[in-house]
Amino acid sequence: MHRVMNRFMHRPILFLVCLLVFAEIKSQQKLFVEISERSEVNIQGTSNVVPFRFTQKLNAFTSKQQTIQLKQSGRNFLIHNNEIKIPVKGFESENNMALRDFKKLLNIQKYPNILLNIKQLCFSDCNSKSEKYQLNIPVEITIANQSKLYYINLDILSKNQTLNIKASKRINIKDFGLEPPVTMMGLIKVSEWIEIQIATEFKFQKI
Repeated sequence: MHRVMNRFMHRPILFLVCLLVFAEIKSQQKLFVEISERSEVNIQGTSNVVPFRFTQKLNAFTSKQQTIQLKQSGRNFLIHNNEIKIPVKGFESENNMALRDFKKLLNIQKYPNILLNIKQLCFSDCNSKSEKYQLNIPVEITIANQSKLYYINLDILSKNQTLNIKASKRINIKDFGLEPPVTMMGLIKVSEWIEIQIATEFKFQKI
């Protein structure tokens, strides 16, 4: 099992998809997975002037198509060293000033990635035969070399060999030792709260 996990360390999002698809299967399987171009990561925040939104397509930092083999047993999974690396420099925004301040705040020259480490998946509370269900998973988020553990809900819709997964978590940047920026001689004050959102769509086919 550890050998299988290590093969997916460079494509952890697809690894997660495989676990969801094969929640009921206890033998080695092969799966072809294709990530839709609509899949993306967003970071939303607000200031006393305007809200802001940073967006990055998922296939900008993970492979669009993969053929994957997976062997699993049961409905519970412990995952080690399964990091999703989101490069901060890849975000885009209509608010260029807010994006520039965000990258400066995170010190991307020293800490270029936001890291999401999926600690565990448990399928005991979901019915894999249903089209729509939820999973609650512990995820360690690391920003600017500071880590904090959160529990995040995944909303999952499976239909016609397509899997849609949506997740969001509101976090306080002060938990990571960061202070919200104040610019324009104190006229613009950014909220300490941001929301990380992931919306994905995958097509899958058993081989």
